[in-house]
Amino acid sequence: MRSRSFCEGGRGIEKVVAGDREFVADEFVVTAGVWSRKLVEDLRIEIPMVPGKGQHMMVEKSPVRLDVPMILEDARVAVTPMGDSVRFGGTMELGAWSSKVNQARLGGMKRSIRKILPQFAGSLENVKTWTGLRPCTPDGLPVVGRPEGYSNLFLATGHAMMGMSLGPVTGLCVAESLSGAKLTVPIHALSPGRFKK
Repeated sequence: MRSRSFCEGGRGIEKVVAGDREFVADEFVVTAGVWSRKLVEDLRIEIPMVPGKGQHMMVEKSPVRLDVPMILEDARVAVTPMGDSVRFGGTMELGAWSSKVNQARLGGMKRSIRKILPQFAGSLENVKTWTGLRPCTPDGLPVVGRPEGYSNLFLATGHAMMGMSLGPVTGLCVAESLSGAKLTVPIHALSPGRFKK
């Protein structure tokens, strides 16, 4: 959805307009990763978040069976088995919005993988590659909570490299907050207002 805006009224946000469609709701949740910052800009909500671009590659037919994910700590490469395939992800380019694969960084990842996991040496040439933009905040913590002045808006973003790990507990926090339930996990340290000067 390219054209979008929040429409405010007497009870806070009343609807979201996206293109030629309108979405009316009692509660609104923004979970758009690094693009969350831009989505709430018109509401005068500032989230100091930048993209942290990571490089990824997929070895479709793994030469060895891996049963558990691992981190190649010194190389800073995540290794994720996915059936017969293995996904490798790593690097961090702060502030890079481009989706273009950085061949030099990918080459560095490949050298590290060959050194640490030599079984993959012959499997790294014809791999599918892509990039992903991680939403990074200055303090490294996600933004989870209601921004000041908006009683029916909830933000859940800025998880950087921990989105898959923290996603379930963040979802629980969102659900509990919206339903008025007691929070299982305290979120005050993750407040969107913590960046105000």
